[in-house]
Amino acid sequence: MSDPRPIRTRAALVNAASALLAEGRVTASIQEITDLAGVGFGSFHNHFGSKDALWEAAVQETMLAHSAMLAVASADITDPAERFAVGLRTTCAMQRSLPQMVKVVLNAGTRILNLPDGIGPQARADIADGVEHGRFVVRDPELAFMAIGGALLGALQHLVDRPEVSAEEVASNLAESLLRQLGVSAEEAARLATAPLP
Repeated sequence: MSDPRPIRTRAALVNAASALLAEGRVTASIQEITDLAGVGFGSFHNHFGSKDALWEAAVQETMLAHSAMLAVASADITDPAERFAVGLRTTCAMQRSLPQMVKVVLNAGTRILNLPDGIGPQARADIADGVEHGRFVVRDPELAFMAIGGALLGALQHLVDRPEVSAEEVASNLAESLLRQLGVSAEEAARLATAPLP
């Protein structure tokens, strides 16, 4: 039977890094990180070669968790436009239900859009699928994705800055606007942006 302690130690370090990233504290020392994780200083280097490696692991874990949430939310959806709307609205809703996760995303910045997990791959796939099936009219899918990603990050920052604003309303408005930019009719965009989430 393998020893679970290294797994727990690594998880504690990644969780501590996520909490620090959410606060924007990327200059925290290894001692601060290990203190927050509740592990010995020496154990840090058993798992990570540098703080940068730990920050990357924390962002990657956040993106994997985000991907898993979107996979569950859109598991039975075949229409790419509906899948796109559900993914966008679910991600906006995370700001209220999982604020630390969203702050990690925001503090990682626009580079988050090009990571192999999380926001990027599924959105790119939805746009390509939408174009292929005639749901979207897009001249440059990659540019469309980057513009959409920027709008989503902006909406998430808006929700962080304005806690009194309805995340559901912001998510619906954003989804409707972006669906229309992708070539979906105004009526259909409004329907998809306000349909009950799975």
